[in-house]
Amino acid sequence: MKGKRILITGATGGIGRAIALYMAKSGGHFILQGRNEEKLKKIKEEVEELGAIADLWMDDFRFIDSQLPPANGLQLANIDIFVHASGHSLYKMLVDTTDQEWDELFNVHMKSAFRIIKAILPHMVAQRWGRILLISSIWGEVGASCEVAYAAAKGALNAFTKSLAKELAPSGVTVNAIAPGAIETKMVLDHLLEEEINLLKEQIPAGRLGRPEEIASLVQYLTGEESSYITGQIIHVNGGWS
Repeated sequence: MKGKRILITGATGGIGRAIALYMAKSGGHFILQGRNEEKLKKIKEEVEELGAIADLWMDDFRFIDSQLPPANGLQLANIDIFVHASGHSLYKMLVDTTDQEWDELFNVHMKSAFRIIKAILPHMVAQRWGRILLISSIWGEVGASCEVAYAAAKGALNAFTKSLAKELAPSGVTVNAIAPGAIETKMVLDHLLEEEINLLKEQIPAGRLGRPEEIASLVQYLTGEESSYITGQIIHVNGGWS
């Protein structure tokens, strides 16, 4: 990734952090977005220890306004690789979901991606090279009871990926999404008891949860030079659980 400018949203999450550290081994100039300043600073240190450069962007994306872009003085116009790993879940029945919660989920998962990509596309198209990688979810494909808003946002992200890939294919810009299953992250582990995790493992043919590094290694490939013929794909990483 030497010489590339790489934007990673959700860099303080389990998957986002793993992606940043995995990709930093190959160098590059990173812009790391997150909403926890302490965690972001720690990840910046880790990225720079691996030989890459890192700038920080504090934003929670719950409310999208005219401040995007540019972001806190960071110009987003010359990004070569964009990895959208920002997001949060919502465990509620639909009848208990408020309009504000619904809007916040779509702002974080979908509208922020839309706004950022609009800002970075002119540069990618002009140089006839770019990589856009969106982190989706198994629930965006199969749906999930008590996670209707989250699944709907991820489903929208999937349709966005497939459509934008067709639009940009002639320009040398690829657009793909990764749909993880159950991954060992705080978002999963904080919402499940140990016995629930064990039951979940029994449902997964691989017999275990996935590791964030397994997502990160695929991101590295899909954002590299050798993946230029892969676009418009929703790639499942779920141990056979679907």
